Amino acid sequence: MHPSPTLGPNNQIAFLPCPDGGWPLYENETEKMLAYALESARAGQFVEIGCHAGHGRTGLALAALMILAGADAEEAMLKVWNRYCEQAIETVSQERYLLELEHERRN
Repeated sequence: MHPSPTLGPNNQIAFLPCPDGGWPLYENETEKMLAYALESARAGQFVEIGCHAGHGRTGLALAALMILAGADAEEAMLKVWNRYCEQAIETVSQERYLLELEHERRN
């Protein structure tokens, strides 16, 4: 069993379960939290995103933020790979999640 999303003190820290190599277990909650992170960053607040190794799930979240900001999935993945880490967004299932997120955002 996986833990549910957890907010830290004052809703400033969020722990969102996502299996290594996979995509978020709680997609709606994750997308709401990423939208909040995007809004905070746009307001000039510091936003930090990370996972255990700083590659797959971190890259997934960074690309998802770009998609929520209006980028298409392919563009977001290329930016993450070229500007952040070539090892980010590690699996086909993570790529599929980002493509589905883009599709949901456009419909």
